[in-house]
Amino acid sequence: MKGLVRYQTIWGICYILSGIAFAIVFILGGYILADPSIYLNLIAAVIIIYIGNNIRTKPYIRYDQNEILVYNLFGSIRKRYKIENESTLTITNKKFYIAGKKLRLNHWFMDKQDWHRFESFYNREPLLDELKT
Repeated sequence: MKGLVRYQTIWGICYILSGIAFAIVFILGGYILADPSIYLNLIAAVIIIYIGNNIRTKPYIRYDQNEILVYNLFGSIRKRYKIENESTLTITNKKFYIAGKKLRLNHWFMDKQDWHRFESFYNREPLLDELKT
């Protein structure tokens, strides 16, 4: 793979902090109510913290000339887009299309520098062609 696009770090931090906040609430709630079954809700808090850690450490997209791989929040491949040839991929208003079908990508969830690098990788208008006209 040629490149990767990471998530914005702030999203991972928000997930981790909210997971910690939920864990504290569940622990205090279980202690105050003297109900140990509430502690099972800690599993949800751990999952949120795990997702936040994945956002901080794992990529959102891996790409090259032939395909784009989109990963989910758990780190496994969510969608694989094959690029048959250069003419099938178009970019319009920060949206990617392959053969007229829109790719499900959230540019607001991505690191901005990585997004611009990703977008310029597939930009089909080289500078020399612009200078010729």
